[in-house]
Amino acid sequence: MTYFCRRGVLRAGEDLVFTGKGLTKAREPVPDPADPEVMYEKLSKEFKSTIVKKQNRLPKSGKGKFNITVPEPFDFLKNPERLYKSPTIRQKRLDADLQARQVEEEMNI
Repeated sequence: MTYFCRRGVLRAGEDLVFTGKGLTKAREPVPDPADPEVMYEKLSKEFKSTIVKKQNRLPKSGKGKFNITVPEPFDFLKNPERLYKSPTIRQKRLDADLQARQVEEEMNI
């Protein structure tokens, strides 16, 4: 194992080029811009950066793009008095019948 620099051994895929001033790493080949993989990477990076820019433009108050307050649907139902349902007609009739039977039993006893 031969050490060529302070950081240690050359990594896989690295080559040495002698320039006269010392040893330097070889330059990586320039990717072809017409290659579909290169185009995909470039477009995905641009898309991510535009998304971040748009998100940074929004105010942090949470009111959205146009800084308006959107009403919550059914917010009126949050009234604690309205949370409990009123008894149904069937339940009212059943309660009335039970009370009538209790009154009859008390009268018979």
